[in-house]
Amino acid sequence: MLKWKKADIADLPGIRQIARQFGAKASDLSAANLFLLRDRYDIHIAFADGFLVRRYAANPSVPERQSYTFPLGAGDPETVLKALEEEARKRHQELHFCLLLEEQKEWLARHMPQARFTLDEGDSDYIYSAAHLAKLPGRLNHKKKNHVSKFRRTFPGFKTVPLRRGTAPLAGEVAERWLREHQDTPNRALTTERKSIRQALDLWDELELEGMVIMDGNEPAAMIVASQISDGVYDIHFEKSYGKYAEFGGFAAINQIFSEYLLTGKNAIWINREEDLGSPGLRKAKLSYHPDLILKKYSATIP
Repeated sequence: MLKWKKADIADLPGIRQIARQFGAKASDLSAANLFLLRDRYDIHIAFADGFLVRRYAANPSVPERQSYTFPLGAGDPETVLKALEEEARKRHQELHFCLLLEEQKEWLARHMPQARFTLDEGDSDYIYSAAHLAKLPGRLNHKKKNHVSKFRRTFPGFKTVPLRRGTAPLAGEVAERWLREHQDTPNRALTTERKSIRQALDLWDELELEGMVIMDGNEPAAMIVASQISDGVYDIHFEKSYGKYAEFGGFAAINQIFSEYLLTGKNAIWINREEDLGSPGLRKAKLSYHPDLILKKYSATIP
């Protein structure tokens, strides 16, 4: 019998350890994300036989996310999968999985040939080499490099401030100004994001976050917040700029400068800029950086 619970701070080291062992690149396997999004997606976790498994419970605001995830860990997952089958049977439900990676989909296809799969493009992660985002090489990145140059020319006296617990409120200032720019369009996602950002800044050390703010004099102009998923792999949780700073390249500047910091200061190899959630605007923005890898994710139904 699996013992389900919502992730708390004490669970994060165990989640990180399994993600490192797996060499995880997926944003949904970020320990910080599992904590910060636990209420939005009603995520419960269980540890069993050295595996981590998640359950996305019934949530009226996200009805498509009512599934289990494939057990993550070393060894044969069959025992844990049987426990999930038994649990679904007792609930008189079909067995559903979400956020399946290619190799997990293939495992299910071999062992459960009755499984039906769907590619969930909105859940697929956009992943870039750290060197790519830090250096913006070649003709394809010419526009992004121009945006960074425009910011540097327009605000020549800017400086960067690494985020720590003491400086984290600066990121909150940027986020609030960005959110105020969008307040005329009521959006449940913005309310949820505000809550997640505030929680992240309050639990900076506990969530083992990294980040940076660009300052124009006394004005915070852009911010970025990230965490490590596994060795050499970082996930971007929040990235904001606003007003004139956004107009003159603030998003491109914070992305490039922080990527350079991760590459040279943290030995980053991959940077995950997360999914587009099916939003055409987000998809266009993420594709504009020309991802090195789109990490496909699938859902499955086992009748």
